Amino acid sequence: MSHLTFEEMDNPGRKTKLFSVKSNHDGTELGIIRWRTGWRCYVFAPLPDCDWSDDCLDDLSAKLKQLRDDRKKEKEDEQ
Repeated sequence: MSHLTFEEMDNPGRKTKLFSVKSNHDGTELGIIRWRTGWRCYVFAPLPDCDWSDDCLDDLSAKLKQLRDDRKKEKEDEQ
C-alpha cells in the first residue's frame, strides 16, 4: 500500500480493531477505520475536506477487504 499508512489505535473494551488512516505523503490523518455493528463490517470514516485519488481508494479498499477476510478467518478458527 503505497499511498496510505494504517496505524492500529487503542480500542479499550472492544473486540474489534480501530485504525488511523494517514497519508504517506505528509503524515496527515485522513480518517479512521472502525467496526460498524449494524453493517457487520469495517468501514472508513473520512475527516472533512479530504481528497482521494483512485490509487488511494484502491489502497483503502484493499485494507478493508483484508480486515474483512481476517475477521472471517478468526470467526472460523473459533468454531
